[in-house]
Amino acid sequence: LKETTFVRGRYDMVVYLQDCIRIVDFKTESFNQKDLAMVLHKYRVQCDLYCYAAKQLFKRLNLPVEFVLFSTQDGEVLHYNEGQLKTIHESVKKW
Repeated sequence: LKETTFVRGRYDMVVYLQDCIRIVDFKTESFNQKDLAMVLHKYRVQCDLYCYAAKQLFKRLNLPVEFVLFSTQDGEVLHYNEGQLKTIHESVKKW
């Protein structure tokens, strides 16, 4: 039997721009003075899944999807772009 996994989540904010769809996720932690690669790594699965879902949900718009982490503590913004999402897209296609 093939095991099925369900994931549930909710976008904090979706912004429709002329050149992309931007998913914004608010985080209460500070990104200031942190290794930003480690912060992105910490949220990678969430970023991948949210962007994949947005790509499917808004596919008729044919726009790239960008995921943004926004720290409510220090206003720092981290961008996670579609180029970083290739791995999850390939593995989800195999499901």
